[in-house]
Amino acid sequence: MGDPHRGLDEEPLDLGELPQSGRSAEPATPPRRRRPPAWSLLVLVGLLLAALTAGLVDQRARSTEQVALDRCGTDARAAMLRADAVMGAMQEYLRPAYAFETSERSRAGLDAILAQEAVKVEPRLTGALGLCEHVAVWSVHRQLARERDAYVAYLRARLDQIRATAQGRPPTGSDERLARLRQEAFGVDG
Repeated sequence: MGDPHRGLDEEPLDLGELPQSGRSAEPATPPRRRRPPAWSLLVLVGLLLAALTAGLVDQRARSTEQVALDRCGTDARAAMLRADAVMGAMQEYLRPAYAFETSERSRAGLDAILAQEAVKVEPRLTGALGLCEHVAVWSVHRQLARERDAYVAYLRARLDQIRATAQGRPPTGSDERLARLRQEAFGVDG
């Protein structure tokens, strides 16, 4: 029977003889990718080095700040505990006398005893406050700055209270405020 695609009078069609549409028979080469200029690679490397350096500087600064803040916290806690122990013991010792003494002169004498104890604990609180106030923290290290500020706020309030007692005056500020500041600074209930 023959080839069904071939007509009766026709010769087989040779595909190699088809007219070309102006294209070459070779496969087309893909377009060349353009490489970025050399300066852009240098800029990229420079930016990466700058970011790495900034990260290392930040890490070192944060570490230095943390060490200073740890020392501040240790001194602040020691000053707090010392003030609490000394003042608490003396207040407890004098409590019965305050309960029974009603004369102005007797109360003034008891206040003078408390004032002497307050004078003893004031230098340690003052030293801890000075240390904490001088801890330098970068503004981007917000948590460290909040921690330092909490120590400073508590120490100032406690020092105000101790100074008032040392001068024979009633303490300024409320015990609730001092307890809140203590909680914020040390996580300890007042």
